[in-house]
Amino acid sequence: MTETNATSFAFDPSALRHRICLKKPAEPNADWQTPESLETIATVWAGILSAQSRQNLAADQIDNAEEISFVMRYRSDLDGIAHVEEGGQSYALQSMHDPDHRKNWLILKVRSEIGHGL
Repeated sequence: MTETNATSFAFDPSALRHRICLKKPAEPNADWQTPESLETIATVWAGILSAQSRQNLAADQIDNAEEISFVMRYRSDLDGIAHVEEGGQSYALQSMHDPDHRKNWLILKVRSEIGHGL
């Protein structure tokens, strides 16, 4: 008996047009919010699933944020990834998951403060 409950995540590999760098803290106790304390684990091709910008005005402060979902080929060697860089912009990794549990693709959800240069 075969199980067909898992929904297949279909993504066209020709849409992998963005070079992204996957980074993690250089040392376990490093301040991973500064670029100097990050080391590149891999540079890979990725596609963009979605991108959003939002602005919140609260307590006299403006919060500009950009959120992007990248898709890339599955890799099992990405433990400790904290940042993703693309096109000169640095993003904090929010989540990383295999959308259909078939180890074909990974979706990386990232966030950056616009204008704050993380």
